[in-house]
Amino acid sequence: MSDEEANDGDEYVETTTVGLCDQLSSSCGGIIFGIILFFGAFPLLFWNEGRAVARYDTLKFGAANTKSISANSIDPANEGQLLHFSALLDSTGNITDPIFGITTDDIKLQRHVEQFQWKEKMTKTTKKKLGGGKETVKTYTYSKDWSNTVQDATEFKIQTNHSNPGTFEFNGLEVSSNNITVGAFQFPNDMIKASWYVPLTTVSANNVQDEYRAQVKEDSGGLYYTVDTSNKASTSETSSGPEIGDERITFAVIQPKMISVIAEQKGNTFTTHYTKNEKGSIFIIQEGTLDAAAMYSQSAAENEAMAWILRFVGFGVMAFGISLLFGPLEALADVIPFLGDIVGCGITFIAIIVAGTFSGITISIAWLIYHPVIGAIVLVVILLVVAGVGYLVKSCKKGDDDDE
Repeated sequence: MSDEEANDGDEYVETTTVGLCDQLSSSCGGIIFGIILFFGAFPLLFWNEGRAVARYDTLKFGAANTKSISANSIDPANEGQLLHFSALLDSTGNITDPIFGITTDDIKLQRHVEQFQWKEKMTKTTKKKLGGGKETVKTYTYSKDWSNTVQDATEFKIQTNHSNPGTFEFNGLEVSSNNITVGAFQFPNDMIKASWYVPLTTVSANNVQDEYRAQVKEDSGGLYYTVDTSNKASTSETSSGPEIGDERITFAVIQPKMISVIAEQKGNTFTTHYTKNEKGSIFIIQEGTLDAAAMYSQSAAENEAMAWILRFVGFGVMAFGISLLFGPLEALADVIPFLGDIVGCGITFIAIIVAGTFSGITISIAWLIYHPVIGAIVLVVILLVVAGVGYLVKSCKKGDDDDE
C-alpha cells in the first residue's frame, strides 16, 4: 500500500507500508538468495587466493629474468626477451579537436562535455511499525546541475516542468597522435593511462566551427555553449545563470613524460610477455624513472592490495548471505520494533563470526594447495581461535548453570 504526495513541484513524497505477512514472505524469498550468496563466496575466496599466488609467482619469475636496457636504440638480439627501460614518452606533430579547433602538440587531447540538466535525487527512510511490518518513505527532489551523462526526464517521478534535452549537442572525444614513442620504440596507443591526463587551461574560441561560433564563448579555462543566444549575449552578462541544455566543454591533454616499462620486445614496439605455458603475463608501465626492482615491488604491493579487497568482498558476500538466512526470524521479532533491532544485531554478530571462520578456513585450504607451509600455519591459527571462542562460550554457560 502506498500514499503519494507532491510538494511545490520540486519534491515528491511516496509512502509505502508493508505488513507483517508481506515482510515474512519477502524474507523467506531472501533465504534462496542467501544460500546462493553463502555458497558462492567459497569459490570466490578460493579463486582469489589462486590468482594472488599465481601473480606473485609471475612477478617473482619476472624479477629474476628481466634485462634492463637503454631505450635509445633497438637491438634485434633482444627480440622476444623480457626487458626493462625508462625513457621519455613523446609524440610528433599536432592534434586538433575537429569542432572547436583546439590544437596542441601533446600526445593526446581529450574533450569533456557537461550539460546543465534537471536531476532527480531519491532519499529513503524506513521505520518499523508496532505489530510488524515497515513503513518506507521515499522523497524525490529535483534540482538543476551539471552532468556528463544524459538525465532521462521520462523516468522522473514528476516530469512536469522537469524536461531535459535528452541528448548532448557535443559528445566527449579523444584525439591521439599517430606517432607516439618512448625512446626508440613505438608506444602502443591502447596502453596510455587515463590517469596521465592533465587539464588544458589555455583555451580559445577563435577556431570553433562557423555553425557553432555564435553560441560558443570562452569561459573559466574552457568553452561554454549556449542553447539559445537570443536571450543572453554571453554567459558573463547573464544574471540568471545557466539554462537547461547549456553545455560547458573542457579539455585535457597527456603531455610528454618519463615512464618506465617492463615488457617483451616485439619489432620496433613491445607487448605482453607470457611465462611458461602462458600461466602468467607481464606488462608493467609506471610513471617516472624507476628501476626494475622498484617496479616489481610496486606491482607486488598492488597484487596484495587486490587480494585483500577481494577477501573482504568474499567475506562480505558470505556474511550478507548468512544474515538473509535468518531474515524471517528478524521479521517475526519486528512485531515489537526494539526487539527486532536486538535480534537484528544478534544475527549480524553471528553472520560476522561464521563468515569470518569459514572465510579463514577457505583461504587456508587454498594456501595449503598453493603454498602448503603458509596455509598450514594460517589454518592452525584459525582453528585455535575457533577452539578458544568455543571454550569461552562453554565456560560461560557452565558458570551460569552453577549459579542456578
